[in-house]
Amino acid sequence: MIVQASLKWRQTSVRLTAPPNMRLFWMAGYYDLTTPAYAGRYILDQVGVPADQLTAAHFAGPHGVYDGEDNLARFNAAVRSFAIRTRP
Repeated sequence: MIVQASLKWRQTSVRLTAPPNMRLFWMAGYYDLTTPAYAGRYILDQVGVPADQLTAAHFAGPHGVYDGEDNLARFNAAVRSFAIRTRP
């Protein structure tokens, strides 16, 4: 059972990228102590999400990357830009 569970993570990139037009938007705050920004990116790299299907956005903020007016505006712009670029 442990072996099966440990191998399931390898299927993550296959599931995320199976549809050729699938895109992943990932965001993180530089000052997030709960889920550090580059730890999340490291995991995405390890599971093999192709760079051309991944959009990463980093914000000068904590876990709630949209905290504060400046971050909220940058967050909104990043999400809108991603949504427009990934429309079918």
